[in-house]
Amino acid sequence: MELLHEKIRKLQKTQTFLAYKFEEADHKIRVLQTAPESTQTETCDLKGKYDAESTAKMDEVEVTRTDLERANQRVEVGQREKETLREQLTSANKSLQLAIQIKKTHGVEQAIEV
Repeated sequence: MELLHEKIRKLQKTQTFLAYKFEEADHKIRVLQTAPESTQTETCDLKGKYDAESTAKMDEVEVTRTDLERANQRVEVGQREKETLREQLTSANKSLQLAIQIKKTHGVEQAIEV
């Protein structure tokens, strides 16, 4: 009879140990099942962050491109204005030289008349 009690006690001890191991394994399985979900969530978060940063960079590049186009247009306008002013200056210089020459000629004519 005592041998039977000893066997029952060992079986109960084994049962308790196995129940503990089962709970431990069940916990590990739950942790391992949530790991891919966590990783997937983290991956989605990182993708969202990357997409947002990419969009921001593309917007920044577009703004810079627009600014560059405007600056190039202003340069072209400035170059045309510069050319127009150069032509006006050349014309004014020619007119001034002509006026000086006429004045000299007119002065010589007055001197001859006197």
